[in-house]
Amino acid sequence: MRGIKVGSDVIVNTISGTEYLAFIKSIVTVYEKGYENKYFHIKKDLKILEGKIEDDSLYLGAVGAFSSGKSTFINSVIHKNLLPTDAVQGTTVAASVLKKAEYDDLEIVYKDEKIMRLSENQDEMLLRYQVEGIEERSLSVECPSIFKRIVLWIKRLFGISQDAKEQQRKVSREICIKMFKKIISTEEIASDVKCVTLYYQNESIPHKIALVDTPGTESINKRHNDVTKNAIESICDAIVVIIPYDEPVSEELLSYVNENLAEQKSDCIYVVTKVELLGDRDELPRLLRVIKRRLENGLEIESACVIPMPTLIYLKSVDAEMQTTFLDDISESDKEELIAMYEDGIAKIIEVLETNKSRFIRSKIITICERVSMRLNENLMETVNDYEERNQLLQGELVKPIVEFEELADKEIIDYCDISAKRMLGDLLYIQLTFSKFNEMAEKAINDCNDSQQLLIAIDFNLNDVLTEIQNMVLQRILEFQNGLNSKLNEMEEKFEEFYRECGIDLRIGQIENVGCQLMEESFLSESEDLMQETIREVRSTIESDTSGLFKKMRSFFSNPINRHKEMAWNSVFDAMETICQVTKSYVSERISKIVLENGENAQMHLEKMIEDNRGAIETDRNCMLKEMEENARRKADIVACMDKLRQYIAQMKEVG
Repeated sequence: MRGIKVGSDVIVNTISGTEYLAFIKSIVTVYEKGYENKYFHIKKDLKILEGKIEDDSLYLGAVGAFSSGKSTFINSVIHKNLLPTDAVQGTTVAASVLKKAEYDDLEIVYKDEKIMRLSENQDEMLLRYQVEGIEERSLSVECPSIFKRIVLWIKRLFGISQDAKEQQRKVSREICIKMFKKIISTEEIASDVKCVTLYYQNESIPHKIALVDTPGTESINKRHNDVTKNAIESICDAIVVIIPYDEPVSEELLSYVNENLAEQKSDCIYVVTKVELLGDRDELPRLLRVIKRRLENGLEIESACVIPMPTLIYLKSVDAEMQTTFLDDISESDKEELIAMYEDGIAKIIEVLETNKSRFIRSKIITICERVSMRLNENLMETVNDYEERNQLLQGELVKPIVEFEELADKEIIDYCDISAKRMLGDLLYIQLTFSKFNEMAEKAINDCNDSQQLLIAIDFNLNDVLTEIQNMVLQRILEFQNGLNSKLNEMEEKFEEFYRECGIDLRIGQIENVGCQLMEESFLSESEDLMQETIREVRSTIESDTSGLFKKMRSFFSNPINRHKEMAWNSVFDAMETICQVTKSYVSERISKIVLENGENAQMHLEKMIEDNRGAIETDRNCMLKEMEENARRKADIVACMDKLRQYIAQMKEVG
């Protein structure tokens, strides 16, 4: 894969930061919709990462307390007393970058990520910042003619940029420096500024190194602290921690480094400034040992890189415009020694930076990538949880498969019919009781007879009343069963509505019609009555045979056969009734089973009709929800795969030596 190069060094040779950036952008594009506020910091870091990949400069940040000598250190490096060095808390109020360039220019990055360049927005910036002493001259002398303005406007309209020479001619160093100083040292002006970069034609700035100055670390102004923190996180690849000789490693500094430079503290360069002001320079070695020990113990690091830097004396020696008198009492030999110390120190710093340049920049890129990955992981995990919660919600709202309701409805109808049939068949005992009552009545009627003629009249039994009573009793049970079955249908309709209400169903279930009042067919009634009448005829025939004719009448007068006739009549009627009772029970049992079966089938037909009328709507609703759940599961799997790939990217980046 193509690596990210710094000079001739390959920072990432197994995994491309460009590839990682493209991957992250593709994820953000997909998942930021509707959640732009959650992805704001990620997009901000991506912009920083993009700049790091495109810019092969190493950004060296100076961090330290107020009046520790940060600005003086940077001024000494560029051989120019450029940055304000007043001893007033808040001298530097915005992150400022000095970067070697082929032409002078000034770039301001605002908190809203808007970027303005003096070479491109000179008129607007001059009016906005009103730099004292140059506004009128700049607007009158530097301002191009109307013709040139029109040409410039046309170029901008068609996206034609000016070349470096045109920009150089348009922007003067005086304007750049004065505006730069005013912005970074004026609280009101810097309040909406994120970073100011001075592109500076200065041969003293080390090759491919940009210098970053920050507000003091002990500021009571929260904005200053935010500016420094943002510079450390977003801009600086390497850090120089400035330690003034007269305040060697304060607890506040140790706390700040441990909290804000935890990952970089082993690689930080610890510069002790203003050592030329030390009363007894023979104390310098001991002071450096104390500082080194306090750093290593307080920061829990090994071999802290501590470098003494007489920045003031060196700056005065290289910048003739610097007006300082308090160093005049230093002897020439001491000056030479101090300048040599400075040069050795700056040479060591440059050596450390050059040696570790690619590692520092790679580490910064990895740090940003890790930060992006961490934030992105948090956002993606929230999205994963959203999908899981949505699927749990959908699972709770997912209607049952319609076959499940069909099986439930069939079972409930069948169970109800079975129970009802068993109950009604169990009630066949009433048939036996009814016939028993009839038998008791018949027996009494027969026993009450005193002669055969009375018996002939008494045995003229009509079975219709018995069968009608039985039929009414059974019909009552059947009607109760049908009413119960209709209630069961209504209950199933309510369950159907409960299961599938969200599907837009149309409930129109039918009702079981009541059977007619005729339970027993005419043929059965006729056969039963015929059997009874045949029995009565036989009894009647026997009685008449024994009592017809003069001789038989006289004999029956002397030997009354009534008891024999009663017994014969009772036995014949009883046998006939028992036969009819058993036939009736069998017949009614068969009829009940048939009616229950027909009613059950009819009920199932009504249920099936209701189900079929709504099957399409239910299956459509269910399929839509299942499809959404499948899509959510797929999206969750995609996110998990993205998160795995993010971890792989970071792991591969860290493996690069």
